[in-house]
Amino acid sequence: MSRLKFNGQPAQTGSTQKLNLVIMSAVSFIALVILIAWVALGLVQKKIQQDTGKSLQTVLQTTQEALTLWAENKKFHLGKLAADTRVLVLVEQLLQTPRDKDALLKSKGLRDLRQFFQSNKDRFGNAGFFCDLPGLYQYRFDA
Repeated sequence: MSRLKFNGQPAQTGSTQKLNLVIMSAVSFIALVILIAWVALGLVQKKIQQDTGKSLQTVLQTTQEALTLWAENKKFHLGKLAADTRVLVLVEQLLQTPRDKDALLKSKGLRDLRQFFQSNKDRFGNAGFFCDLPGLYQYRFDA
């Protein structure tokens, strides 16, 4: 009978209730930590996505501007090339050549155009060119 309290309950009931309270407190604390971690990770992920989006937008804008400048530069150089009297004279020579593939390939005008592009390789790189000759399909020439 020494195990009974004054109200007739076993003496261990209080310690079981305390143990249950400690377990419930620990579980509640762990659940709270998980919830806070979940929210914090969501905020971090959102911030990373925003920062990445801003960075990619900057890269895209920079790339578009660089591509626009490159295209304008190419147009400028092509305009200068098209206005070059040496090229115009050589193209006129090529236009005087009979409209036969073999005759075109052996023509002095084509040889001179190829020589022009070879000697200006620093300006044009490994550029090729094509002529839209009347009476003949477009024909591409490698410089």
